[in-house]
Amino acid sequence: MRLTLAPLDVGALTEARHEQLLAILQTSKPNVVVVPSIDDAKTMEWLLRGSGIPLPQLRVQLDSGVSMQNGRKILNSLAQEGYGYDIDEQTLLNRARSYEPDQIALIMFTSGTSSGKLKGCPTDVSSICQYMEIQSWGPEYGAGTNMLFSTANFRILGPNTAMALCRVGGTLVMPGAAFAPEAVLDAIEKRSITYMLLLPFQLHSIIAHPTFSARDTSTLQTVFIGADMITKDLLVKMTIAFPTAVVCTRHGMTEGGAFCKWVWFDIPAAQIPYFGEISPLGKISAGSRLRIWNQEAGSVARRGAPGELHVCNDVTIRHYLGNIDEDRFYSDDLGRWFKTGDLGTIDADGIIYVLGRIKDVVGPTDVMRAGVPITPAALESSIGKLTGLLGVRGNKNEQQLKHDQVQ
Repeated sequence: MRLTLAPLDVGALTEARHEQLLAILQTSKPNVVVVPSIDDAKTMEWLLRGSGIPLPQLRVQLDSGVSMQNGRKILNSLAQEGYGYDIDEQTLLNRARSYEPDQIALIMFTSGTSSGKLKGCPTDVSSICQYMEIQSWGPEYGAGTNMLFSTANFRILGPNTAMALCRVGGTLVMPGAAFAPEAVLDAIEKRSITYMLLLPFQLHSIIAHPTFSARDTSTLQTVFIGADMITKDLLVKMTIAFPTAVVCTRHGMTEGGAFCKWVWFDIPAAQIPYFGEISPLGKISAGSRLRIWNQEAGSVARRGAPGELHVCNDVTIRHYLGNIDEDRFYSDDLGRWFKTGDLGTIDADGIIYVLGRIKDVVGPTDVMRAGVPITPAALESSIGKLTGLLGVRGNKNEQQLKHDQVQ
């Protein structure tokens, strides 16, 4: 249909975030708006009419319990109206089989945690195609994959994962509108989940669930974890919790990604080359360029030294929507670069590590303890090891679970 999709957190409709939502609407000027309920529809219309932004040509709500006014539509009614029109299937197929590489397909918005404001990231068709081509998912990923996904669709992981899985003919399982540990565990058992994507808080919630130790997770082959700093103890914890699965770290950012590929699918988590306690992201992917930039020296850092991670590939956006924060981008003879704001390093073997956000580093970025910059992730990992709070499977600790597995 050649539509540009811009999914938002429905929490943006709450009064506390109206200013933020208005800024997004003024920048994106949508032609179609879809909201969950009649109350959300009224809120959106009130905001639009008071802002001077042109009303969208189509305003759709998902619930069907209330009759519409002022040109609003219910999704079910649109479907019913469609029955009255003839469809030229061949024309639709021909359009679906062609594409415009430069067309903006997605506008994803950052979380705003770094700057306090959401920034739109326009992603074109060619960038999405490149992402699906170079992103590494593991040796068993394909038509037989049943992937469990329990992450909000307004985060880049949502549409990217769905499209990549569709491309290989796999099955995407979404156990509910919101994350719930019991629903995830039910889905693993009932749908024979082979792949799973988790955020750290989701992992902790799942293995702390009272029924976890009694659940059958033996169909799991690969479990990815990301969207935060991942440490050795977390990956080891996953290995113990899901003994049949390979555990991997996944890096992603709203602005793009896929610049690294995981290369340790056949290596136990304890033997992966960590940077202190911090998990690697992998090695550089095809078609990507990376720089570790020493801001103080104004030059590329030497191998093994920390600095800001700069990324150049065809997946990463070229500008933010409205060209805001343009100083995060620059061009040279090698291409268009994005300054991630992440503190990273690349060792002599080409292994990539992200050590934290530069703004979160305690002291200068070149000040380290035992060769590791002082970041919240490093501190949390050290505290966890010191206190022994690495428990898995309900109230059992790591040592007890290892004993159970041996038995």
